[in-house]
Amino acid sequence: TQTSDGGFAISGYANISNSFKAFLYKTDANGDVLWSKIYPGNGKSWAYGMAQTSDGGYIIVGTTNNINGGTLLFTIKTDAFGDTLWTKMYGGGGIEKEGYGVSQTSDGGFVVTGRTTDATGLNWSACAIKIGPMGTLISGYQLPLAPKQKKLVQRFDLLGRVISNPQPQQVYIELYDDGSTAKVIWQ
Repeated sequence: TQTSDGGFAISGYANISNSFKAFLYKTDANGDVLWSKIYPGNGKSWAYGMAQTSDGGYIIVGTTNNINGGTLLFTIKTDAFGDTLWTKMYGGGGIEKEGYGVSQTSDGGFVVTGRTTDATGLNWSACAIKIGPMGTLISGYQLPLAPKQKKLVQRFDLLGRVISNPQPQQVYIELYDDGSTAKVIWQ
């Protein structure tokens, strides 16, 4: 992102000593690196989004390993030189969370977007969380993802024969590209 001084701030992750670590680089307007910081996480950490904040610092969001397994969404708030002011983790208890974008709100807090699982840890959906200026969780929203549009691969009769020309009022089994099936009565 372009910064208020005309330079740029770049966040991401790098493989450092066989472990991924989140980083933040600050450059001048010509792209020359002024400083860089690497941020530890719970093992591996990946920074996916960041924004410059109204105080001239930065807020970084991403994903880190949970020490109990799975992933946590993290936020790191820095000063103008990339030094950490606070770090917060969100998720756990079998629910995985990942952060991908962040924006500062008019009250000095932040809205973080990403994705989360349900309590089974299997079904992902989009999420947004609102955090205060010091990273305190204020609210969270889970947004169900639109169902994938599956495509019909083949239609079979009840004896397993491929049907290319369905007849009205006949029962068929339809096979879709995601591996699911449905029993239908052709109208």
